[in-house]
Amino acid sequence: MRDRLRLVAAVALGGALGALARWAMFRFSLSIAEVSWWSTIAVNAIGCLVMGLVVGLIIRRGRGSATLHAFLTTGLLGGFTTFSAFAVDAIRLGESYIWQAALYVIATLVISIGLVWLGLRATVRRAQ
Repeated sequence: MRDRLRLVAAVALGGALGALARWAMFRFSLSIAEVSWWSTIAVNAIGCLVMGLVVGLIIRRGRGSATLHAFLTTGLLGGFTTFSAFAVDAIRLGESYIWQAALYVIATLVISIGLVWLGLRATVRRAQ
């Protein structure tokens, strides 16, 4: 029970810090330009690089505790960007099943963008 609570606390703390870091990037982008889309690209790129480093240096080498792993991946990087988790899943799947990895990437992008569009369209119709 104590280990589970430690994991929950690690994810919660990491998530809060990651979300704050993402918000700070968004605010920073608005301070230098009136567009914020580049902060999304920057957050996703940074998150993917850090996720690769964490997976390569800590997880695959068996270093660090489950708590550290949960804090860094699900918490910090999950709060910062979920794109990093998507990228790791695609790479891991592609190591054994390249076609399934390609389908996963395409399906994720098409479904995600399609559902955002659908959600936006649903709200536009209700607002009119």
